[in-house]
Amino acid sequence: MKKIYLLIFVLLLSFQGAQAYTDYYGRKHYHFAIGITNPLSALTKYGAQIEERNGNLSYVYSYTRYTGAYPGLQMSGELQFYLRTKKRHQYYLYFKGLAGDAGFDSRKLAIYGDHSNLLLGGYDENLKYIIGSGESYVGGGAGFGRRYNFGAFFVRWNFGAKACAIVGEDNKDIKNVYRLMFAAGPASILELNFHFGLQL
Repeated sequence: MKKIYLLIFVLLLSFQGAQAYTDYYGRKHYHFAIGITNPLSALTKYGAQIEERNGNLSYVYSYTRYTGAYPGLQMSGELQFYLRTKKRHQYYLYFKGLAGDAGFDSRKLAIYGDHSNLLLGGYDENLKYIIGSGESYVGGGAGFGRRYNFGAFFVRWNFGAKACAIVGEDNKDIKNVYRLMFAAGPASILELNFHFGLQL
């Protein structure tokens, strides 16, 4: 996590001199942004995004760690197409590709009656999941969202759908264990995300 903070800090310093672009209506917009993903769900996941905007097209790169029943890492690349408007806030459409890995920790489902204590993937001596030791998955998605601009700060939400598949594992028992991941975990079919951060 320290490496991510260091990377964000270095990027901020390098973007200090970046000039905001002027859009179709003569308004100046940010060129780079960094943000935090879903801060209200920090008990089960946390992450960050880096964004580069060029006209009404944005390139967004995301890093998300999951700590719930399906612990792991997910990285994604996203294209956002902002709709023209004279207003300060904008709607956008997005398309994304993603890849990640996930373990399984049934202890997080004890509140729902699962007391099997089943762990899939690698765990250290403190029973914390080791990134990269679980099942790999890939996917893609699309949806729409809205960005609220407040000077150097922004708040953004998006809603969409995505499809994911586990890579290289044909074991039916494993796929049964991971079924819930496609409904309410990191590979869930429907997604609703909130972001806020700094734009330069």
